[in-house]
Amino acid sequence: MTMVDLTRRTLFKVSAGLAAGVIADSLFARLSLQVAAENAADFSTLRERWVDIVTGRAQVIPTDSRFSTALLALDTRVSAWQGILDATGTSVFTDLVLTGPNPDAQGIRAAQKIRQSYVRILDFALAWATPGSAHFGSATVLSQVSASLDTLSAAGYSAGTAMAAADNWWDWQVGSPRALASILAIVADDVPAAQVADGCAAIDHFIPDPWMLDPLKGLPVKESTGANRVDMCQAVVVRSLLDSDATRLNRARAGLAPVWTLVLSGDGFYADGSMLQHTTVPYTGSYGVELLLAASRLFALLDLGGNGPDYEAFFALVEQSYLPLVYRGRVMDSVRGRAIARPTGRSQDAGFAMSEGMLLLATAAPSPLAAQIRGRVRSWLDEDPTGRIFTTGTIARTGLVVELLSSSVPATAEPDTGTRIFNSMARSVIRRPGHAFAVSASSSRIAWYECSSLENVRGYHTGSGMTYLYDHDVSQYDDEFWPTVDRTRLAGTTVEQLALPDRIGGTSGKGCPPGEWTGGSAVLGDAVGAASVFAQHFAAPHDRNGPGGAFRGSDLRARKAWFEHAGVLVALGADISSTTGGIVETTVENRNLHANGTHSVRVDGVVRIGTLPSSRTENATGPLTVHIDGVGGYYFPVGGSVKMKREERTGAWSDINLTPGIDAAPIARRYLTLWLWHGQNFSGRSYQYAVLPGYSLAETQAFGSAPGFTVIENSDICQAVLFAAQAARLFAFWKPATIDGLTVNAPCTVAMCTEVDGTVRIRVDQHTALSVPLVVEIAGVPTASSSVCEGGTVAQAGSITTITMSVGSSQIDCALSF
Repeated sequence: MTMVDLTRRTLFKVSAGLAAGVIADSLFARLSLQVAAENAADFSTLRERWVDIVTGRAQVIPTDSRFSTALLALDTRVSAWQGILDATGTSVFTDLVLTGPNPDAQGIRAAQKIRQSYVRILDFALAWATPGSAHFGSATVLSQVSASLDTLSAAGYSAGTAMAAADNWWDWQVGSPRALASILAIVADDVPAAQVADGCAAIDHFIPDPWMLDPLKGLPVKESTGANRVDMCQAVVVRSLLDSDATRLNRARAGLAPVWTLVLSGDGFYADGSMLQHTTVPYTGSYGVELLLAASRLFALLDLGGNGPDYEAFFALVEQSYLPLVYRGRVMDSVRGRAIARPTGRSQDAGFAMSEGMLLLATAAPSPLAAQIRGRVRSWLDEDPTGRIFTTGTIARTGLVVELLSSSVPATAEPDTGTRIFNSMARSVIRRPGHAFAVSASSSRIAWYECSSLENVRGYHTGSGMTYLYDHDVSQYDDEFWPTVDRTRLAGTTVEQLALPDRIGGTSGKGCPPGEWTGGSAVLGDAVGAASVFAQHFAAPHDRNGPGGAFRGSDLRARKAWFEHAGVLVALGADISSTTGGIVETTVENRNLHANGTHSVRVDGVVRIGTLPSSRTENATGPLTVHIDGVGGYYFPVGGSVKMKREERTGAWSDINLTPGIDAAPIARRYLTLWLWHGQNFSGRSYQYAVLPGYSLAETQAFGSAPGFTVIENSDICQAVLFAAQAARLFAFWKPATIDGLTVNAPCTVAMCTEVDGTVRIRVDQHTALSVPLVVEIAGVPTASSSVCEGGTVAQAGSITTITMSVGSSQIDCALSF
């Protein structure tokens, strides 16, 4: 059975109509996963297995340089921290003082310092338990671990400690217990039994039930979700192995089921593959990766392989939600939230973490499926020729990767075709041979961007229609892009050039624009002939946090849409208006040329903006073509001002991440930027352009002479494009209307194309709640000899084909054969 087969057979059967809180007859409840006799010997075996998983000790080859790198990194950290151990016994480390004001002068609370201390001590325990480490079996290190456990218990991580309302619950309920449970599992046989019992009691105190958050603040509790739920369950599972607590083990194990039970709102996984955390933030690439890692460790620990369709369902979810968002081993930044502002957390690092999770899952999977997973991961490792995964990873990760590379498993390349519209998280991904597009939008349900009080404080335009172009330059977004790019000119965005305050819109995904809807449709998604439309009713970032609740930000509005077929992306903008006084621009490209790039730019074949240094902006008037060597072409079919600039920009990670200690060193990178100038204080303006990835100069000019598309409509009523190939017609209807022989009675997106055998494929998606059925009438379609329609019905009368959406459905897939 292929991974695709698993998706089709099981994903939508698992729980299409269940809410996340439903646990009756849940996945884990149906799995035969009982510890045989639930006695101490069984729990001891599981504990040793957990230590194997987190240390990688069983796979270490000390003479293998790949392990040597990870071992040296661990030893170096431990030795450095040994040098700052606090001799007073009131704190563990001199730079994480646990006495005095809370928070301290830097605003850091004791709960955070306790969590950071546990994370460091976990490294002590890992080094002590791992062959090849300079600290392996060290009595000194073991003594330091034991003393630290006592110190942290006395400092407040113990049963009976109150959790202050200002504390971050995550430190108490996730960060600290996750590390503490593994520390105790590693050293339990070699430290006093009272320390183990005290640690278990502390975890029980702060996580009385892993299904719930904030139980100690005197506030109403709420359900834990997503990665937080899995991490809490992991802490309780590992803690249960220390004293054979079958009740806690089974409660935590059952608590995992809702994590991959499909949801209809809020945090979790959706039927279209979307994954949300913080209610409004697409987070597959950060919280989702953490979830995958934690779940995969528990799958490996509890030996879930071969448990039937429920087990297959998790892999179907991986196929549906994770894999489409990885490009050549990099997890797309459009789903990584505030993690894009972390200098040690690039998209490749997220890809390495996902590789580890997938390989752990493969250890529990049935052999055919395990081989497919390993093959995909091997293809990602091929994209890391420098072996960076070995210089940034843990010993456990190194062991899994070395084992894979030593095997005969061949690489299974990522598919080079495939279109995924993630309507539930306002994202789209399109794969073509040699490149991929990703669009990051926002809506009344999806935040403009995600920041914390410190991280990604200036990421406000990343949900304004940012268009990522992934190609052979796989380091485009990892090579210091985020600290150096002009954040007001991100490709694909329409922005009013106003200075915005940090964190505008609010932290943790609180800022959602008041747009009508965002979403799209794709037809023939996995085929070469796929066609798609994705649209956003855009409202610029703003809030009312000025003096006296005054409006802050921009009142810019626009209707933006992207249409793709056969590797060509057409972008339309309409109904653009602003009255807040700034110059409004739509950025077409902002390409990172890295430290020394000299890519040529040609307008209609003539070299422009040739050399640095240059801060001047050059202008051209459409229609015209632009070509960037090594990137591709751009076509502007109508008149208007096209501006371009070559520049070297300097920035620092501390510009976008205010966390104390973040690198403030200046970084310089070169950029080529193309944008459209719209003016200021206007209404009703529009734009059109096409992106042609990988096109040569000659191909770009030829496309400009004979473009393969026609703009049918670009207004506040509808935006629509016809691609001549396969007669692909794509519509974003903002209002009921008749456009090009197609009539709708409500807002929706429609994708139509004709296959080689003449079959007409139609996809319709509804993006707003309706009080009447959505009806689409198509004129000029011959009477079909047969039709198949999922989610609706088809009726034909003469030359009119009427498609009616079924009650309870939000999409229709139809095939008309002639």
